Amino acid sequence: MRKQILLTIVFLLMSMHSAVAQFIDNKPISELDIDYIKIKAEAKLFAKKLSISIDYGQEKVEELKDLSGNPNQFNSMIDALNFMSKNGYDFISIDNEKIGDTQYLYRYIMKKRKQ
Repeated sequence: MRKQILLTIVFLLMSMHSAVAQFIDNKPISELDIDYIKIKAEAKLFAKKLSISIDYGQEKVEELKDLSGNPNQFNSMIDALNFMSKNGYDFISIDNEKIGDTQYLYRYIMKKRKQ
């Protein structure tokens, strides 16, 4: 019985990650009136989590933030892509660039699904 309760709690905590609204320029990511976005993430040596920045053509590219204004942290780019998919975006393409000896910059292009 305790194992079932513990598993239920763990599942609920994990699902809360995608339930929390995420913002760019103080706008919920799911409500941006755009068609395409570019996600950038730098994979740094020894980093356990990564932050992503979203470019949709605005003047200043910003990190994706939570309700408190803190950068959202993702376990991996797949975690970030799954999050974006849940918020109405489809993957289009990827490119990457090596920066120095130990760091890569990844750019993902996504398109907003039509309602």
